[in-house]
Formats: sequence, C-alpha cells, structure tokens
Amino acid sequence: MEDIRYIQHDDIPNIKHKFSSDINPHKKSSDIDGWLTAQGKVVKSFQFGDDWPEENGIFFIDINIVSRLHTDACNEIPDSTKTLSKLSALVNNPNNKTIFFGLNTTDAPDSQPPLPNTQSFITYITHHIVQSKYQTLTGGEDATTVYFMVGFPDEERVLIKGLDTHENILCRVGWFKEPMVHHIFNKEQEWYKETIHPTKRFSIFSRRIDDERQHFFFELVRNNIIENCYYSFGDSHPDFVGENDYTRTKDQIKEAVIPTRTSNLFFLTAKDEDQKIYDWIDGIPYTVGDYENIHDPLITEYTKSSSIHIAIETCTAPAYILLTEKVGRPIAMKKPFLVFGQPYIMAYLQKCGFRTFHPIINETYDSVIDPYERQQMIINELDRFNLMSDEEFANEMEELNDIVEENYARMLELSELKLTPTFYRLGIFNGPVVF
Repeated sequence: MEDIRYIQHDDIPNIKHKFSSDINPHKKSSDIDGWLTAQGKVVKSFQFGDDWPEENGIFFIDINIVSRLHTDACNEIPDSTKTLSKLSALVNNPNNKTIFFGLNTTDAPDSQPPLPNTQSFITYITHHIVQSKYQTLTGGEDATTVYFMVGFPDEERVLIKGLDTHENILCRVGWFKEPMVHHIFNKEQEWYKETIHPTKRFSIFSRRIDDERQHFFFELVRNNIIENCYYSFGDSHPDFVGENDYTRTKDQIKEAVIPTRTSNLFFLTAKDEDQKIYDWIDGIPYTVGDYENIHDPLITEYTKSSSIHIAIETCTAPAYILLTEKVGRPIAMKKPFLVFGQPYIMAYLQKCGFRTFHPIINETYDSVIDPYERQQMIINELDRFNLMSDEEFANEMEELNDIVEENYARMLELSELKLTPTFYRLGIFNGPVVF
C-alpha cells in the first residue's frame, strides 16, 4: 500500500515563490482552491504575457483553457497559434515542471467519445508535448516534467485512455467537496455568522428550470410538501424573460401543469390541483441569496435549518456518475439527503466510502432508470416523512446521526489533497514523505 502525505499550510509560500510576477491570474478561469489546501486559494490558472520565464518554473495550467486555445488555433483565430507555441515551448523545456489541472473537464459524462474540449486537449498534448505519455520511456521516473490533476474519475479515465499514462495522473474530487472547503474557510472569518432559522423538514434548491425539475416542484406543491421546505426555484431575472434554456416565463411554466398531472390527491378535482400550481407559479421567481454564488452563506444556513436535504443534481441520464457541490452540501452540513440525479448515485457514494440512509430513508429509487418514475418514488418518500408526527420524525432523524457524522469525516478526508510520491517528486512541497 502506497504511503501518502498531506500538504501542510506552511507549503503555500514554497509554492507561491515559484511563480514569476510576469504571469497574471486569469480571472475568468476556475481556480483549484481547496485542492492544495483547505485554508484558502493558492494558485490559479494563468494567461501568459509577452515576457515569459523560460526555465526553472513550476506552472499550474487549466486544461479547459488549453483546450479552448488549441481549438482556436485549429480555427486560425488570430494570436492563438502564437500563444500555443509559447505554451508548448514552456512545457517542453526540461527545466520546467507543469501540472495541467481541470475541474469537470469533460462537461457531460455521458458523451462518447469525449467532448471536443477534452479531445482537443488530448490532441494538443499528444502532438505538441514531448514528455507526456510514459515515465519509463523518458529516462526514468524523475525525467517526467508533465503531470495531470483532475477532479472527477471520468476525467481520469479519459486522460489515461487518451494519453496512455498512469503514474503521472492524480484524481482528486473537484466540485463535490467545495461546500466543505468553503464551510471550513467561512467559519474562520469574522464576517461569517451562522443564523439559526426555524427548522423545516426539507431543503431543496434549483436555479435552473427544465422539464424534469419543473415536474418535481409541481409534485412538491401538489403534495403540500413545498410548505415544509426551504427552497429556491427560479432564475436571476425577476420576470422570467425566457432568454435561454434555463429561463422560462410564468406562462411557459403554467403550460406544463396539465401534461404533468400525476398527483395522488384523489379528493381534489383536476381544476383544484391546477389552481394550486397556478397560484404557486404566480408567487415565483423564488431565489435564495446571491444567485451567482452557489456557496452563498444563506444557502448554507437554510440547509442547516432543515432536517433532510433533497439534492437535484446536474445530470439525470444514466452515464458515468457526476457529483457536484449539490450532493457535497448536505454532507458538509451533516444532513441526511435524497438525490434526484443519475441512477446509482447512492451506490456510487457507497463505493467512495460514504454511508447512505436506507432503510430509514427508502433508497430503492436509486436503481430506477426512468427519471420521472425515480422522481415520483422520491416524492412518495418525502410525502411519507412530511406526514409523520413530530415525535416520529424526530426519532427517525436521530437514527441517522451516526451516519451523517461518518460522512462528514469522510468528506473532510477527501477535501485534503494527499500527495503520492510521484507528485512529491515535483519538488514544490516542503517536508518529508514516507515511501
């Protein structure tokens, strides 16, 4: 079993001084906050000016930026070829070391073959970078100067297949662990105050509107579950102007009410059911906190003030499992949860070392392929909890305390970067490593 070490906070200055002042942060790109430390940002991806350091540098380069740059060069967009050549010269210089990192590089995990941006990056590496594929064929393990650090297992799979490399790829969870990193960081700030709101049984947040999410919220309304939820359902524009696929007008939402009627409320007429939905729609948009900030402290507060969280994941189609901050949030907040996402997400979480909540929470929905059938099974389970007496509900939640504590500990472990000896040999981290 390979021994590992945790990066220490004292390593941060040792990383920072490796970067030239001629390299400026690219403000619009993803950073790797939390990958190197849970105590703040260390490095960002970079854009390169005219005066690049030619050697003795250690560079963290965003895979997504390289992919776009390579695609632009293929499309003969001005200056992109020149920039790409400079990047290649920097990476191929044996006196430099480079880590290509990515957060959700593949974008859609069900894409086969990989999406163009991932394939463009692989094409760039295989055509322009000399020492990318094998450590054993470049003069030994210490000769390799190019490394890859990605945030999802599917990215790791794509890179290993596309680049035929194993030892110089490190996969550490990306978006999934962000709520834990932000929660730990925020608690250390003076401005961060946790407000305790009146407890509700559920919390569920959705900024994006699509057919499946629309249907889900209709059922929450029909079954009177929405009244016991902290929730968001809406878009940033106050009038739902229908500007893109993620924005729908109130009239567009109302048009979907009748086709999705599946309620078991037999004692209401269809007209009564529809009116309940229409009245609710007239009250939206309903947003929580800063729409642009998925880690707004108010979302954290409402999650902590609920007993069960319902995570609506980005993807619902069967594919390689994609976990984001949506599932990470209840784990970081020590809450039990259900997930409306891809089938087998709960099974995948178990493989990642987490415990799930069956049979106290019925998780048989996890193996159902049809998204609307899976959705209805979740609604039925929420309805069951919603109709419980306060005493019965409290007893059920108490049964889950040990599980949420164990999941928190596992997430905390994943939120720390563990360096394998391969990455330790980059030479940018202080302290000993045990082999």
